[in-house]
Amino acid sequence: RSAMRKDRWIYVLGDQIRTARRAQHIGQAVLAADVGITPMGLRLIEYNQSDPAWSTVVELAHRLGLSLDALAARMEGGL
Repeated sequence: RSAMRKDRWIYVLGDQIRTARRAQHIGQAVLAADVGITPMGLRLIEYNQSDPAWSTVVELAHRLGLSLDALAARMEGGL
């Protein structure tokens, strides 16, 4: 069951990151460089193929202007 919760957490996170990035018209390569990961790493996060480090989540949220509280609430609601 915990694996299912983790998968859902990753799904909601990736969706939120991708939606915010696209809304701000930021390319994957630009955002990835801004937060210190590879474009492939960001792609994997956005498409639910990666479980990113918390520090990466914080950096992505900060760069995209996302509230960590709101992001966490959205992720918890998606579980």
